Amino acid sequence: MKTASQNRSRASHEAILKAAERLIEEKPFAKLSVNEITKSAGVSVGCFYGRFESKTALLIAMHSRYEEYRNTFLAEALCEDNWRNAPLRERVRGVVSAFISLMRARRGLLKSFLLRYWAHPEDMTELFKGRLGNNYQMAGALILSAKDEITAENPEKACRLAISILAGACRDIIIMKPADAPGAADADDKQLTDALTDAALGILAA
Repeated sequence: MKTASQNRSRASHEAILKAAERLIEEKPFAKLSVNEITKSAGVSVGCFYGRFESKTALLIAMHSRYEEYRNTFLAEALCEDNWRNAPLRERVRGVVSAFISLMRARRGLLKSFLLRYWAHPEDMTELFKGRLGNNYQMAGALILSAKDEITAENPEKACRLAISILAGACRDIIIMKPADAPGAADADDKQLTDALTDAALGILAA
């Protein structure tokens, strides 16, 4: 049974995470101060350091939380039961839509996380890599269930390439280069979904 102190500690931990998640969508994580985060969370700086040893530790905790959300979302969105008898185009479009929705939902967090781990690749743990690989496998399984429609010489290889390109394009367009950035793709989500679906189908037919 949890004590009142444990409940307060858990509530403070949650408040800090939620505050950081809100703020990171408006301001780069690198420019956020601990004072800003604690003020938004309604806790003291001492409370922050009692739960996170650094801002980096907070970012990792935020990403772990996001991964739980992402895994649940994809497990539901890409569940074969939802796509039974669906043709290849619909399956690919479903994967594209799922990727876009995920990246739109946490754009600020994902950008901060990517910048951190591109600068410090040694911090990318095997656990994080494995979870991301599992997500790609879910997407691949949905597409390869319509393998009879894939005309590429090596369907599995073509599928891996298509998913990698889809994820990379979504990352670059949505996270790293939003619509208001110079040289960015001026496309709404429907246009982006249509274009990436066609691109993936071209790879699967090559």
